[in-house]
Amino acid sequence: MTTISRQDGMDFFADSFLPKREVVIQYAAVTEQGRLEVVINGETLQYPGVWVRQNCQCAKCFNPTCQSYISSLKDITFGNLELQSATASAMGDVVRCVHNDGHITEFDAYWLYNRRMTENGIKERYANMTICELVSWPNPSEMVVTEISYAEVTETYRGFEIFGDALIRDGIVIVTDAPNGKVFNDFSQKTGLVGTANHYGFDWIVKNEPNPTNHAYTTAELELHTDQPYLYNTPNIQVLHTIKQATRGGENVMSDGVKASLVLKERKPDYYRLLTTSGFIFEDVISHKSHDPQFYITRSSPVINLNEKGEPAVIQWNNACRSSFFNGSPEDYENLMEASLEFYKILHEFAIEISNKPGDMMIFDNKRILHGRKSFQCEEQRLIEGWYFDWDMLYSFLRVAKIKKSKDENMLIDA
Repeated sequence: MTTISRQDGMDFFADSFLPKREVVIQYAAVTEQGRLEVVINGETLQYPGVWVRQNCQCAKCFNPTCQSYISSLKDITFGNLELQSATASAMGDVVRCVHNDGHITEFDAYWLYNRRMTENGIKERYANMTICELVSWPNPSEMVVTEISYAEVTETYRGFEIFGDALIRDGIVIVTDAPNGKVFNDFSQKTGLVGTANHYGFDWIVKNEPNPTNHAYTTAELELHTDQPYLYNTPNIQVLHTIKQATRGGENVMSDGVKASLVLKERKPDYYRLLTTSGFIFEDVISHKSHDPQFYITRSSPVINLNEKGEPAVIQWNNACRSSFFNGSPEDYENLMEASLEFYKILHEFAIEISNKPGDMMIFDNKRILHGRKSFQCEEQRLIEGWYFDWDMLYSFLRVAKIKKSKDENMLIDA
């Protein structure tokens, strides 16, 4: 018969986001359904017996260093999950549960209350643990792109929080005064925003060339587009770092695909419905012998992709890599192009122009913000350093930054 209780001094990182408060367990018992029932600060709460056992914090079930549950599901049956008894401590700060096999599970009152399975508990966790909400762009004349220095982002948690919130909210932020030359490694190491590789590598230099292998390596205009819609793992966040700018022209044209989608839905709901259910085949083909490796990557996708709430979230549009293959009838293609051209008009209606100078890093959501470029002239090569990184890494470091900053407004990264 096992009699193991919780480990002392455990710190759960996620609870740092939730309100600090005094809570007292006033009553504890086991219900007829085998659930743990407690009254905390006058609120009656229930937790399934299986949840109680799975979330046991004893040394046999939980590793506090890894913040990971180490008990095996194969050792758990509904027979030994059943609760025999539940009692609150005299101070009301701990509940002690005894299972049928003699295993003991104890929970701290504050920890347990934060995980209440009620509507108000779910809403509170969502409100406090959701980092930032997306906001579609206003009219171009009212759009202000957040700018923040490279040193602030890479050296202070406060600066990183401003950077991360702006990127989530607006889909774009400009980091100014980056060091001369390539900064991919330095930025990745200092922020933890590790670059993601694809068939072009981890990072690249966009420059005008005499015999370009990509239309981006010319001085011509680039239409509004999202990068690499032919990939199943479409790049999340894109960085374009200006090392050398053009003498004339070369301004970036940016537009919020979510904004354009919402406008299209209001103006032309039939077109919106079509673009959310139908799409194009995109492809990236390098077949000439001078290029190594050669590849042929292809994928089909709707132009406007919805999230779990039915809201526009991901835009897949790149006319340069649109395939000549189409999975539909001639009429289907005509209707789809009619809707796409209306969407394209709206994208330009709400687009903004950004003139980046050397040292500027324009960082944006590749799945939401479409980007283009005006044609340019230059006496020397225009040099733009680029790479991608994932939302997972941004959200992770941003959560850490918010927790660190809450303890010390001016705390330095790695201080």
